[in-house]
Amino acid sequence: MIRKFLVLLTLSLILTSCLTVRNVYSVRDGSGGSYIGGQDTLFTIKSDKTGKLYGVLTGYMIDGADYSGAVTILENGDYEFNISEFNFFHSTPDGYTSGRYSAYGTFTFSQKEGEWTVIVTNKPEIVEVISGEERWGGTYYRLDEGKERVARKYDRLSAMSRFMHKIDGAPVQYPLHKTKVKLGISKEFGEDFYGSVKRVFIPEMFGYNYLAKSSLLVFNVSREDYNKGFVVKNENVISTGYTAAVIGDELKDVRNSGNMADDIRESVKLLRVLYNLEYFSGDYISSIKLKKTK
Repeated sequence: MIRKFLVLLTLSLILTSCLTVRNVYSVRDGSGGSYIGGQDTLFTIKSDKTGKLYGVLTGYMIDGADYSGAVTILENGDYEFNISEFNFFHSTPDGYTSGRYSAYGTFTFSQKEGEWTVIVTNKPEIVEVISGEERWGGTYYRLDEGKERVARKYDRLSAMSRFMHKIDGAPVQYPLHKTKVKLGISKEFGEDFYGSVKRVFIPEMFGYNYLAKSSLLVFNVSREDYNKGFVVKNENVISTGYTAAVIGDELKDVRNSGNMADDIRESVKLLRVLYNLEYFSGDYISSIKLKKTK
């Protein structure tokens, strides 16, 4: 196991060393709090030994993930960024989830008076999983098994992201720090993304009494409905009554099986990326101005 890991690490280092950083463009708009090198969004252009250019785009809004692909310099000096992959890596003290997905889309970086604006020529679309890997505790999931596990988790988290976006008052994006939100019927409340996710999907972590008394219930669920039934799955206590009253058919079995609580505990950072990705890839990226920092 250790030998295999070292081989993979060595190959990764070799491949990485074949690319040389040419230019770095970044923006500091202050909305992300302290982030990579003090920047909120970072576009890095690298070249291989043949001079072929590659780009990587990341930022606080999709922390731990990035778009990558080929870069072409147009006749007018603009950069055409042809996205071919969407990548992510998120870890917790108990393990990690890593994935590579094929993607397509095009951003054009246009320069004017020392600043670069981004034109969304073709909005990115995530296509299918290329590879995936997970580790939880001392167990590693690699190759086909890892790929299948990551793909299933990604699909579940994507469905959860879509569900959250449909809630009244849901913000277009969540920053890394706490923000004031008013979800559903609850009062306005300052919390981070994880707090909102728990109130929506696993209110059992707070208890019905606390949420109701504090006016923090997101949905209008009666105590009677909430208490209609409970199951214990993967050491998670789940109100099947809440599931029936709130969660739609697409996620019903995911929640009642305990997978939802496990996914949130393991990969809430990836869930935040998927929640923010639509806004990051459209309205946000086309509104910023980047400056060359290297």
